[in-house]
Amino acid sequence: MGKDAVRTPSTVERESPRTVTRGLDSQNGSGGSKKAAADVLGIHWLRGSIPDTMMNWLTAKLRELWGDDYEVLEHGFWVYDRHKAWPSGVKLLFHSTEEGSELTLNRIALEVPGSAIEQLDMRAIVSFMAALSIRQFQCSRLDVYFDDLQRTVTPAQLYQVVWEESLFEGLPLRHDVIGFKRCKRVIESNRQGRVHDEVAFGRRGKEGSGKYLRVYDKYLESKGETLAVRWELELSDHHARKAFASIVRTMDDLGAGPWKQEWTADVLGGLIRWCVDFKKRVAGVKNLDRLERYAFWQSILARLGFARLACRRIVKAIDKARDWVCRGVAGTLQMLRKALGDEVAIPMICDLAFGEDRLRPAHKRAIAEYLRLKGSEPVPVAW
Repeated sequence: MGKDAVRTPSTVERESPRTVTRGLDSQNGSGGSKKAAADVLGIHWLRGSIPDTMMNWLTAKLRELWGDDYEVLEHGFWVYDRHKAWPSGVKLLFHSTEEGSELTLNRIALEVPGSAIEQLDMRAIVSFMAALSIRQFQCSRLDVYFDDLQRTVTPAQLYQVVWEESLFEGLPLRHDVIGFKRCKRVIESNRQGRVHDEVAFGRRGKEGSGKYLRVYDKYLESKGETLAVRWELELSDHHARKAFASIVRTMDDLGAGPWKQEWTADVLGGLIRWCVDFKKRVAGVKNLDRLERYAFWQSILARLGFARLACRRIVKAIDKARDWVCRGVAGTLQMLRKALGDEVAIPMICDLAFGEDRLRPAHKRAIAEYLRLKGSEPVPVAW
């Protein structure tokens, strides 16, 4: 990696997974060749509202995409007092009274988190968005992401390079970020080492600009399952509506015609390009076009055009749980049976297994997804 991207290599090496070969030259040298196609672009969150006259249609559509296993709960979020909840995390929020409906202009709300979106392929996601669009859906939040599997720059490296504060006053000595005025460093460690590494730009909520960028180590967050640094952009309000409309336009005839997959990738990559830039600021130079762009960012920008769209991800929680029980619990169960006898141990074990009082939402999501995919054709697992 060039000298502008890493200033203390020994420190950076300690903060990143040892098995990873890092740097601009670690994969292909140029940073712009087609070998970078392993990088991934995707959609990670969708939120918005739709006229309450679409309640039946939307419920049927959500059942089609995420299964029939949902429940109606007598509490809601925000100003809503009811909601339908799917094990995948999808929520459909509504009012139980006409007075309540008037508060939200006779609109109901939809929340689709990343855990639900990653269960679908991108065509299904874009087609669903197109179907929402022609039914007056108003998007209020949309998240997109870019997974840099080459780990061009880690969050630790990124913060060291583009941001520096005075030791005591906290004033920025170096602010080589264009597009955001705020920067936040988030680190979490335990006795085994670092478990979370993140740099965030911007601000959420009413005081924000409608865009918020998180750069975090997905390798740490996924406990080694995904070897990537994730650039996750959260858009809200008018930024979310514009991005939603741009993505929908990649589906011809709003879902009826062919899907221009490469157009969707261009839109998602374009959102990442648009939100931020990293250039070396020079005192007295106000023309940003004259500033030199950092090599790590130039490499990522060049590779965005070759990134592939995210694949549908199969949830393996049930298989992992079964393996864990066989490997780590079987001996304990056999010990109890030998010590307590069949008359005591077997009813106790059956009571624990057949009860449902200890099922958490994560367990229910895993069960629903496993049953939904059981017997279906195998699908490729993303990264």
